[in-house]
Amino acid sequence: MRARLLLGLCVVVLVGCSDPPTCDEAIGNFYDEGCEFTDLNTGDPISEFDSSANCRGALLDTPSDCEDELDDWLSCLADLERGSNSACQSCNGEQETWVRCL
Repeated sequence: MRARLLLGLCVVVLVGCSDPPTCDEAIGNFYDEGCEFTDLNTGDPISEFDSSANCRGALLDTPSDCEDELDDWLSCLADLERGSNSACQSCNGEQETWVRCL
């Protein structure tokens, strides 16, 4: 009985704690769905390669108390499915929450 209970707890813990997507996975899906990031200063598009590199840099620079917010934004990008004209902006809220945390 005790072993079954421990096994059940392990399953719950494993299911609830998946690793967030990598920058390459999240940014790749974002671009695969036809979206792109743009340079806020120039309005020029940023390549998928550069966006992934920027993301990896952000991972290193994000303080530990803001990692959950960054993970939420990456998860949103990785789960993005093109369904409307606003799909590319659907993760803006998560990105803003992460940026405010910094």
